Amino acid sequence: MNNLLYQLKKEENRPFLLFFLCMLLIHGMLHLIEGSDDDFMSSAIRSGDLRQLYANNRVVVNFIGAVILSFPLILWKTLNICLLLFLMHYIFTCSKMAAEEGYDKHDTVLKWGICGLFFLLPFNVLSSGAFWATGSINYLWGLCGSLFIVMPFLKDMAGILRSKTELFAGLIFGIYACNTEQSMVIVCIGGAVYLIYCVFHRKKPGLDMFLYGGALILECFPVLFLPYNSYRAIGETSVYFPDFNMLSLLDKLYQGAMHYYNHLVNQMALPFLLLSFFIMVLTYRTTTSRLFHAMSAMPVVYFLFALLSRFTIINDVGKQLDRYYIYNFSNMLYSPDMGKKMMVPFFFATFHFILLFLMILYLLQKNHQKYVAAFFYLAAFADGMMMSFAPSIFVSGNRVFFASDILFLILTSILGMAAINQVYISESAKKIFTCIVLSESVILSFAIAIIQHNGIYY
Repeated sequence: MNNLLYQLKKEENRPFLLFFLCMLLIHGMLHLIEGSDDDFMSSAIRSGDLRQLYANNRVVVNFIGAVILSFPLILWKTLNICLLLFLMHYIFTCSKMAAEEGYDKHDTVLKWGICGLFFLLPFNVLSSGAFWATGSINYLWGLCGSLFIVMPFLKDMAGILRSKTELFAGLIFGIYACNTEQSMVIVCIGGAVYLIYCVFHRKKPGLDMFLYGGALILECFPVLFLPYNSYRAIGETSVYFPDFNMLSLLDKLYQGAMHYYNHLVNQMALPFLLLSFFIMVLTYRTTTSRLFHAMSAMPVVYFLFALLSRFTIINDVGKQLDRYYIYNFSNMLYSPDMGKKMMVPFFFATFHFILLFLMILYLLQKNHQKYVAAFFYLAAFADGMMMSFAPSIFVSGNRVFFASDILFLILTSILGMAAINQVYISESAKKIFTCIVLSESVILSFAIAIIQHNGIYY
């Protein structure tokens, strides 16, 4: 116990200690939400009415969630806080994995930055994806499981030894994580990137990795082949989107992209502005090409205007940008006056997201860094675009973007680590940054605790 207290008091662990205290504050105010899925999940085991557990193919997740919520809520709160702490440590580990060897002088700054970035994620995403009991069991817990599962792939690409215990634990977590569609996609993208890495670099995976991947594929079968999602889709289509089946594949992808872009450009503008800024810093520090300098500045300008256009000080500029469809992501798929100009925001956003991806691959020096970054970027987009194929696309709320937002947070941390290692940071600047993050985390934690106590914000 004394050793644990000593470790927590060490300067490099203070950011995570603060995060832990913030989570205690928030979870102290949380309760089951009446009128939500919490009602059924918390009473299913006691009542013996298990029909709702078969409402979709997430049978394993539904059963585990129902069992946990049948106990006093302190059990869910404890597990939820532990997984949030795991998530913070995982983000730091991935940032270090993708960094150059020997760079550890800014580790504490990175930890403070990770904690600060978490609280800057959209509130409705955190509210419904992390701090709502049923939502966290489906989204936060599934994401943590999928991230743990893909770690052996990432370590093998980085040349880091992995233990048999880690593989075994990954398979155990896979029973849970592979039972949710979005977490399963993250695992599949991780496996695909790993296979591409092995093919292009002529690396022969060990027998343990072959068996590990094969077992994970088998664990995906229930969510893929159970019939309950089909039954649910019929009901959702008739209630929420009667014309959904009339859409072509391209229509669905376009609709899903516009819905996803609206979230990324409008609600995630600040995290993407930071990601773009880190890319610009790396570009200016590592290249002399004016063309690359200009290209790196384009996403910064794009997301800066997206962020500032919501403030009244330049509200007129924001209205003009919307009028000319630069940031207008409202879905007009069935509008009779829909013209070619409605495609402008789609192509404009797509251009900047592709540019960011290519710049990241260009700036990261080592092969394993490129593949790790590619995994998080592609997994985030694949996860966010999954709602293209759901008739409940417009009623599911923002919790469906929780995993995508966290994956972009990890990517921002990786690029941030690379950027701060290229510049000199004085001790006074570190102290100022620490004070800013500490104040932001405490203030936003109080705000989240108070608001979340009143209900879920989808």
